[in-house]
Amino acid sequence: MREDMFKVIVERPRHGVRRAHRVKSRLDRLPDRVKVGMKRSAWEQKGKIKTLNENLAPLRRYLQKQRGRSWDKVYSEICARLDTRSTVKQHVRDHLGDLIDFRVVVGKEGVLYDRRGWPIHKFRCGLYVDPHDGLIKEVAELRRKLGLPVSWKARRRTPEPKNKDRVVLNEMEELRRIKGIWMWVRFEQNELAPRNVRVIDVLERQSVWPGRRHAAEKRQLSGAELRARGLRNEADA
Repeated sequence: MREDMFKVIVERPRHGVRRAHRVKSRLDRLPDRVKVGMKRSAWEQKGKIKTLNENLAPLRRYLQKQRGRSWDKVYSEICARLDTRSTVKQHVRDHLGDLIDFRVVVGKEGVLYDRRGWPIHKFRCGLYVDPHDGLIKEVAELRRKLGLPVSWKARRRTPEPKNKDRVVLNEMEELRRIKGIWMWVRFEQNELAPRNVRVIDVLERQSVWPGRRHAAEKRQLSGAELRARGLRNEADA
């Protein structure tokens, strides 16, 4: 990585006015208030303040050239150039998660999931770190291996292949065939849950953070439910 990467990314001028508005002792426009606090003034003048205008193309090109390399080595090189003692350099490091998903986990069925609990092959980020070998790989190559369309235009035209072991009822309820037995599964994703408490995913059989989408409850379908949906367990076939 080039030493002046942080300068290249933030070299463009920021949008907005050059001079900030006075906050303290400024008379309010409304008659029932005398003065405006800093938070109120920032909210009222939010359309007239400076905004960021980063150029992430150089960082994106650098990561694209690192395909096939170990993420640990690449990240070490990035940390050597962008240390946390500089606010600007730390801001550039914060954008790494927007360009590459380096927190990938392997699900129970062998599916790769990102840090939010969504499958990697549906992620718009072009790169990810394979948890099996720790190498940087392309999402497009993963979609080719799965037999899925690569371009986003082709994805809109081509529907996702139907999973014979999965029936989606709604956003938080699904039917899953696990080891030949059809199960009803209810998912949860509570973004407001406390971050220091973990919950158990009943499908993965491991603890996950509450903000991640996880299976909270499951039960086996009865014979009446199987007949109503035209399903059959492998043991009954």
